[in-house]
Amino acid sequence: MKNIKTYIPNTITCLNLLCGCVAVFLAFHSGTQAMGLHAFEWAWIFIGAAAVFDFCDGLSARLLGAYSPMGKELDSLSDLVSFGLAPAFLVMNAMIDAGAPLGLSFIALFIALMGALRLAKFNVDTRQATSFIGLPIPANALFWIGT
Repeated sequence: MKNIKTYIPNTITCLNLLCGCVAVFLAFHSGTQAMGLHAFEWAWIFIGAAAVFDFCDGLSARLLGAYSPMGKELDSLSDLVSFGLAPAFLVMNAMIDAGAPLGLSFIALFIALMGALRLAKFNVDTRQATSFIGLPIPANALFWIGT
């Protein structure tokens, strides 16, 4: 039986994924308000929380020595949802709300597409085992939050 500490990083990664899923949901409810904030503002907050969980899952994996191939794939999936798909839908819906044609608004989905390509490249590039080459996808999401 595995030690419980081996499950901690993946549990934190799942919290990242959950935050991303909530942000995607909120991206489609821009007119809704809760606790004084619009849904899109809550979405950015959830993306920020996902970034914290993304940092913590890697930190906990290193501290506990709990690396796994499944953890690496789960982390990439979570990052794609939280830092690729959620910002893409937020930008797309912001464009639609601003009056952009639907077809033009789909350009925002390139955020998710390029994020997926970046993560796939990271997973197969052995030169990136201990460092990044290029822009990490959480930094991309933080760029869109700032914008």
